[in-house]
Amino acid sequence: MTRWITVFMLIVGTCALAFAGRLRTTSQSVPLDDATSVEVRVEFGAGQFDLASSSSGQLMEGTFETDTDDLEALVNYRRRGASGVLDITTDVHEGNLSGQFKNHWTIGLARGVPLDLEFDLGAVEADLDLSGLSITDLQVDVGAADCLILWDEPNPDVLVDLEVQSGASSLRMEGLGNAHFERLRFEGGLGDFELDFSGEWTHSAEATFEVGLGELTLWVPENIGVRIETDKALASVNVDRNFDRHGDVYESENYHQAEITLDCTVELGMGSLVVKTLGQTP
Repeated sequence: MTRWITVFMLIVGTCALAFAGRLRTTSQSVPLDDATSVEVRVEFGAGQFDLASSSSGQLMEGTFETDTDDLEALVNYRRRGASGVLDITTDVHEGNLSGQFKNHWTIGLARGVPLDLEFDLGAVEADLDLSGLSITDLQVDVGAADCLILWDEPNPDVLVDLEVQSGASSLRMEGLGNAHFERLRFEGGLGDFELDFSGEWTHSAEATFEVGLGELTLWVPENIGVRIETDKALASVNVDRNFDRHGDVYESENYHQAEITLDCTVELGMGSLVVKTLGQTP
């Protein structure tokens, strides 16, 4: 975590001491230019963070709500050759911010532009609706969070690398089949982590999971082949009847015949792994 997130975490621990001020709302936008792709970096420490696609004709449009003058959202866009770089960060007026405060960002990103996304989120409630965005690379790092990452529509591009790191969190990912990822790497510390792989699968993929203490639940489709290799310490594994077990390896009944496969490696410390076949309601 960056130093701003550390600052926010200390603030949240003492937030019950003061009285919140009047709500202040600001808006910022970045015009859509001829960049062939855009790197987007978001740094958000504490509060509520919502992101979705936008059809406004802007590369980015954002609304920022807070009830303190000691927080400010900074938006910076620049070109790097044919590509664009968009940074959305928080300016904290150090030494002034204290007590209870509201901080809510709502961000919209343009469809049709290949995006390399990186989110550095701290103590947050986050809703990342990535439906319909063209994403080629995605990295999400969340701390003490309640987080949803959603694909309701297919990603028009191939998502080469999808990396998620989650601390003490409740985190859910939905519609991962629509993400069109090639490689998924998930690291979870303490919490409940639920990943739903429904969606329009177009190619085979691989996924790696490392969970320290918590429950990892995987919802996998019937129409792709799934193989799960486990390395568990003090964890339990509960896999539904549609899988055949070979030691610490679990294979769906259609794994060796399926045109599209998902190969998973799962490392567990303490806690549990639950694998369910979609067709039931996640």
